[in-house]
Amino acid sequence: MLRVMRKIIAFILAGVASAGAEALHECGHCAKHLLPSVTKLTPGRKYARDRRVDIVHLKLEVVPDFSKRTVAGLMTMDFSPVGLPLEKLELDAVDLAVTEVSANGAALADWHVGEEKLVLHFDRPAAPGAKLQVRARWTAAPERGLYFRTPEMGYKPGDTQLWTQGEADLHRFWFPCYDYPNERFSSEIVCDAPAGMEVISNGVLLGKAPAGDLVRWHWRQDKPHVNYLVALAAGYFHKLEDKAGELPLALFVPPSLKETAEGAFADTRRIIEYFQKETGVAFPWDKYYQVYCLDFIAGGMENTSCTFNAAEMLFTPATETLRTLHRLDAHETAHQWFGDLLTCRDWSHLWLNEGFASYYTVLYEAEKSGSDAMKYSLWREAERVFEAKDTRPTVWRDYGDPMQQFDTRVYPKGAWILHMLRSQLGPELYQKAITLYLERHRFGIVGTDDLHDVVEEVSGLSFDQFFDQWLHHGGWPELNVSYAWDSGAKMAKLTVKQTHKVTDQVRLFRVPLPRSEE
Repeated sequence: MLRVMRKIIAFILAGVASAGAEALHECGHCAKHLLPSVTKLTPGRKYARDRRVDIVHLKLEVVPDFSKRTVAGLMTMDFSPVGLPLEKLELDAVDLAVTEVSANGAALADWHVGEEKLVLHFDRPAAPGAKLQVRARWTAAPERGLYFRTPEMGYKPGDTQLWTQGEADLHRFWFPCYDYPNERFSSEIVCDAPAGMEVISNGVLLGKAPAGDLVRWHWRQDKPHVNYLVALAAGYFHKLEDKAGELPLALFVPPSLKETAEGAFADTRRIIEYFQKETGVAFPWDKYYQVYCLDFIAGGMENTSCTFNAAEMLFTPATETLRTLHRLDAHETAHQWFGDLLTCRDWSHLWLNEGFASYYTVLYEAEKSGSDAMKYSLWREAERVFEAKDTRPTVWRDYGDPMQQFDTRVYPKGAWILHMLRSQLGPELYQKAITLYLERHRFGIVGTDDLHDVVEEVSGLSFDQFFDQWLHHGGWPELNVSYAWDSGAKMAKLTVKQTHKVTDQVRLFRVPLPRSEE
């Protein structure tokens, strides 16, 4: 009967963590370089922004100055008003020196830079559906969003680089934009950089050509994505290349760390092939590049088609038995489906990005190292949830800043919620639901209700209570399990009591109790 008790406890524990390799890894560097907050800490529940415009395309033409650590740029945005006539357009812009603005090719007279906004007033209201184009020229010495790594800062001259980090809302520090995840658009980046440097961005490289003393690189992402996934890296790199079928793969590391490149690239092709099989959906972007950035401010960042990772995560062949990058590699690659192909519509639904990426990292553990490795990983991440003692709901709106969402509720607990869902549906039905979820909402924005709807549609079962107790309420069941044997009746009595404190946020839980006759 001890086996029965262990199975009951193990199943109920399947309610509560998996690794958020990008933000929860135990890296000494990242302990000192936490992702910075941007938006002001404002009380009250947070909901998605109004979408006053439908952005079609964003083009950035930028010239970074590595010696001055500044950037000059021209932003072009094509869009149409939604719903009502549009009298003004507000774009997020912090510490940008905007010098000129135009609308539909004509200089705009009425514009100003206000508190964290570039505000454009149109001569007459623009009708819903009208095709508009605005352009803004600016310069900046960004302290966030775009980061330089140069010899003047103590870095090796041969490792000079810059890179961007947009999540959650940092791009407003280096170009004017709509800096919220409920809007998708195609994008384009033209960047002039010194000869000998590589320039990496989203999508496909259309070409490069001389531009005076510099080289002009032209990248275009035709598949729509949200603003925080726009990416740019430029610098001196050692490059490795590979393919997953016809999908181009590449990895870039600082030249001084080139001995680490092969180890960092070892699992990528296998991870992509496994995720394509597991999700039933082909890799959704035109390439997959990975760039290792010096003193990156997170473990990794899943920009569409080009992930940026922390160079501090790299390891040498001498330490390959002690360290591995496959978890970070798997987590960020999983985001190309969960977070990029589909993106949470507001930050309260962040678990749809991070919980999925964390869970598919765990699934890859089983693919790579067997089921015992997966079980150990799940146990370890459940322990992280318990240790955090965070009983807020996973879908949580009472935050002051989006970065307050990046914690154990959405990474490991989010992964465990998916593991429970898979356990209740069974692997085949779960996979069918996930494939439908991805295909139905591809290149779109999603909320938890979208996943809920697909699960019920595929299974024919009600999952209202499941989603309510695990996602819209917080905590987990704390159990007292007792066992007694009635020798006369030859019957075991097993009693399971929930002993946690019940509050408005933490309710009593309904959990399946599997039984074994072994």
